[in-house]
Amino acid sequence: MTDAEIFKRNIKRICKKKHMKMGCVDIEAGYNEKHVSEMAYKGSSITTGHIRAYARVLGVKPGRLIEGMFDE
Repeated sequence: MTDAEIFKRNIKRICKKKHMKMGCVDIEAGYNEKHVSEMAYKGSSITTGHIRAYARVLGVKPGRLIEGMFDE
């Protein structure tokens, strides 16, 4: 699983818990409606800017969005 896929999975899990739509979170974070899904599909790199923007919108610490990325 790529970093972008893990990032998407973590965002999706938090959105579900908070009853938020991923598309709305993408837009509030300053990106297009399917930004996270496109990143996961393309295998794009996750930047600290992405992590901070999504953490701010979701109201979580940035570490919650990267959980599992460094597991072997």
